[in-house]
Amino acid sequence: MDKKLLSALILAAAMITGCADDTQVANKSSRNFHASKAAISEARKVAEICARHAPDGSRAIASLKSVGFKESPNFTKERSESVPKPSGKISLEYLEKRNLGLVVYVFSHIPADNDHMFLDNFYCSIAVQNMSAEQASLLSKTWIDRFEATEDDLFRGVHVQNQILEFQALTEGSQIQIHILQSTSHIEGRGTAVALRYQERGRN
Repeated sequence: MDKKLLSALILAAAMITGCADDTQVANKSSRNFHASKAAISEARKVAEICARHAPDGSRAIASLKSVGFKESPNFTKERSESVPKPSGKISLEYLEKRNLGLVVYVFSHIPADNDHMFLDNFYCSIAVQNMSAEQASLLSKTWIDRFEATEDDLFRGVHVQNQILEFQALTEGSQIQIHILQSTSHIEGRGTAVALRYQERGRN
């Protein structure tokens, strides 16, 4: 998809769905704020790592740490304690590069054979301070292209309240959602985020 068309669709979807009023839409414009090239370049590397290792969260986390990401003391303990504890293997980490205003949340669940509780098998969100909607749309293309995702509704996915736009893809045995989010609590101040949600079909 042409990147100008993608950006226009993001802003139009925000207005149509009520996710953002005119002021919020204007604030997402790159004229108002813009993440640094260094931060976006690093975020793109994160997106590639998450796509490459999904749905194995432990490998994604190890790979991120190998390129300099550190555990975020602001989130890890608090968030991990609030996550349900199903049987099976859980990987959960908040990682950051504070100098770039970049926070990554990675979660994965490999269920035990007798565990039928529904959870995302893999979730990776990338939040960047001052990242505009246009920058987020371009960042999401890493996943859109990798999984050949579309704006079509291919399945009934998880609804995300602060979502601007969503893409979906189906692979053998799995369903994938790619979210572009107008805001996130993972960073201080303004900035958008993107998220990759990877689920085994049949568990919900």
